[in-house]
Amino acid sequence: MPLIDDDEFLKMCNELDRLKENEKDLKKGYIDLKLENNKINNYKNKRSIVILLLITVALVLIGYLYKRQIEITTVKEQKYKLENLLNNTSKEEVKEEPLFIESVVFSVQIEGLNDFNIIDENAVTPWKIRKLPDDTVIKSNTYIAGEFNTYDKARIFRDKIKKIGIKNVLVIALYEGEKISLSKALKLLEN
Repeated sequence: MPLIDDDEFLKMCNELDRLKENEKDLKKGYIDLKLENNKINNYKNKRSIVILLLITVALVLIGYLYKRQIEITTVKEQKYKLENLLNNTSKEEVKEEPLFIESVVFSVQIEGLNDFNIIDENAVTPWKIRKLPDDTVIKSNTYIAGEFNTYDKARIFRDKIKKIGIKNVLVIALYEGEKISLSKALKLLEN
């Protein structure tokens, strides 16, 4: 077996020590690179989350605006149809004589007309939309349309308004300028 002389052995030992030092430096460099890579990945992940959140917010906002636009379009269509219905309601269908204080009158109550913006406070024609008398305890966005001698005429008018797509409508009775129950109104008419 060949023998290694001392000088060569020392060189090899020195080379081995140098390689061990290089290995430590490489391990340290590898760890530093791994940490830097983790920082970059964390930054990319945070950026991706922020972008995802921004996209989500944008989609929710677009959805809300689209829904709101549909609601506005629906209200405009309902307004147009309601105006046409009111303009096309013949005077034969509606009570022609003025509202008498001591008479029972049937009207159609319509709630939630805030977006319609069609209320004519000075309208004297009985089939136009107007607010209920001030002494009636009713929400401020509640209006009435039509003055009918019979419940059936008012019910038919109510059904026409419902066909337009306006949901919150019902027949009410007025007596001496105040809202009364339908049963009480029908009893008053019998007398």
